[in-house]
Amino acid sequence: MRQQPAGAALRRTRRHRRRLRGRHRLRHRIDEPRPDRQPDEFAAESHQRAARAWKDGLFNTEVSYVNDLRTDETIRPVTTAQGLAALRLAFRTDHWAKRHPDLDWKVTAGNSSPVNDGAAALLVTSEEAAARLGLKPRARVQSFAVTVDRQCGSSQQALHFAAQGVIAGAYEVAIASGIESMSRVPIGSQGGAIAIGHPLGASGARLATTLLNVLEQRQGRYGLQVMCEAGGLANATIIERI
Repeated sequence: MRQQPAGAALRRTRRHRRRLRGRHRLRHRIDEPRPDRQPDEFAAESHQRAARAWKDGLFNTEVSYVNDLRTDETIRPVTTAQGLAALRLAFRTDHWAKRHPDLDWKVTAGNSSPVNDGAAALLVTSEEAAARLGLKPRARVQSFAVTVDRQCGSSQQALHFAAQGVIAGAYEVAIASGIESMSRVPIGSQGGAIAIGHPLGASGARLATTLLNVLEQRQGRYGLQVMCEAGGLANATIIERI
């Protein structure tokens, strides 16, 4: 075996010590109690709702099956808020916690959306074009808003025009802070991206498809679709079943 220079061995030793210190800090942070359990409770409920929806056949009218897959692979029906609370924080380090003491560091891999593949399609056209082509519309876009408000300002703006609704969210935890102000609206009744996933480029169409199917199943009139955008933005869309 070729002998390594002493300097290289010293650098490896230092890196190893840094890793050990990092692991110690991670274990310490895992054991630290998180006072706000709402994101974990919300995430567990997302998995349970999605599992029930698949079991009850509520997704059957909106899914085209691929190969032998029959359900979303990322749904974990036995997930609990207690189990999720034991996961380490995804982004917190001593450096960033010191630099941003105002952040509460709630995000973990368990209360975030998983990385997965998916595809969705829908047809959006004008009323005149639908009539000319002999198409029967299922819904119309009633209202739309974009915001940087952390308290779901876009949702509140869009809901101003709606009398009743069902929320479908690509980033469910992002709307958890607005639950109290929208407590009369059923949120993610068939689960959402925390359980089903957030395939980039497909989530918008997937959310609209699921939302419309939920409205038809419940004979609802209005539905609210919310999702994040790049740069800290968020958008909300009200659709009306017709």
